[in-house]
Amino acid sequence: MWAVATLVPAVAAGQIVRSPAMNLEYHRAQAAWKSGGSLLEAKARLDRVLEAGPDDVDAYLLRARVQLALKHGADALADVRRAAELDPESVDAQFVLCQAARVTGDTTLAVQALERSAERLEPDPLKHIVLSREAMLLGRYELSESLARVAVALDGTNVEANYQLARALALRGMLDASALILNRGLENGTFTLQAIGADAVFDSTGAAALVAGD
Repeated sequence: MWAVATLVPAVAAGQIVRSPAMNLEYHRAQAAWKSGGSLLEAKARLDRVLEAGPDDVDAYLLRARVQLALKHGADALADVRRAAELDPESVDAQFVLCQAARVTGDTTLAVQALERSAERLEPDPLKHIVLSREAMLLGRYELSESLARVAVALDGTNVEANYQLARALALRGMLDASALILNRGLENGTFTLQAIGADAVFDSTGAAALVAGD
């Protein structure tokens, strides 16, 4: 996971200013979400923040992420829709909207949000990896490859970025290129044959059969 903005957000409706108490609630919710073990606590704190400030875009986005982690897709979608309404220019809103829409089965909305987010995504390898996975799940394999390539370009040593690129390439039928990345990972110890063999993408495309040892 990546850290959400810790600054008070400036949105289309104007500058959102939280009280010291609500700002503390927000940051405690953020810490609870990042820990992954206190999601209900994070939601409860964000409920209080949004009750005090119903136009707080960052709070809606963070609560949407918490709702996704809790497997509450419809609630996440409602929160991120509100965030996107308040700040139509927010790339983060489109990023989360893509995930929430896909989870709830609104493929059309998910693809629209995917494309909007991909156009303006900040140079963050982790976000490119996540969006590449979203593109893959939505059947947008060319875009998935493009996003994964950017992630690798941003951080060539990132294991997840290289693994995701190998998956995207396999889904596009570029098995030799995919296997090259996988074999390189096996050689340097970042990938394992067990993980590759258990990956449905590599198994179904035939890429797993091209790695060393198979």
